[in-house]
Amino acid sequence: MMTDKKFGLGFFGYFTGTIGIFVWNSIGEGGVSAYNIILVFILAFCLNILLAILLSAIINFFMDVTGSQGSATGTFIILGVSDFMLGILIPFAILFRAASPGSLLGGLIIFFISVFRLIFVVYLLHVGYKCSIFKAIIAYIFPFLLGLFITFVFIVSIITSIVTSI
Repeated sequence: MMTDKKFGLGFFGYFTGTIGIFVWNSIGEGGVSAYNIILVFILAFCLNILLAILLSAIINFFMDVTGSQGSATGTFIILGVSDFMLGILIPFAILFRAASPGSLLGGLIIFFISVFRLIFVVYLLHVGYKCSIFKAIIAYIFPFLLGLFITFVFIVSIITSIVTSI
């Protein structure tokens, strides 16, 4: 999968994942008005693609620095294929969200699909980059930790500037 440039499969995965999240969020809680549905979906899809590009670039950078062979395009496709898991949310949204919005079952469904998706992405990174499972886990978590660190530094700098101006 890493050597083939299967962008169509990756984009279809992102499309399916966006539909899954969109339907999950729209059913049972009022949803999105009919006038805004297309615009909101297109914006969500574009945001999903942009975040995937950023995530795959950071994962590939981490893997290159640590000595693993792979490509950012392959990582982009892997993340797109893993988004097919979010398409599973559509039948669950129709069955459970419409019947009882805000129930504990909905949260458990999201949790188990997220855990299964995490395991799937880590396995695909392990196979694609030919690295250890631990390194694949760290590579997938690294962009999120980097984002938390940047947010922390930003908040500390704001607090520091407020305190020094008093």
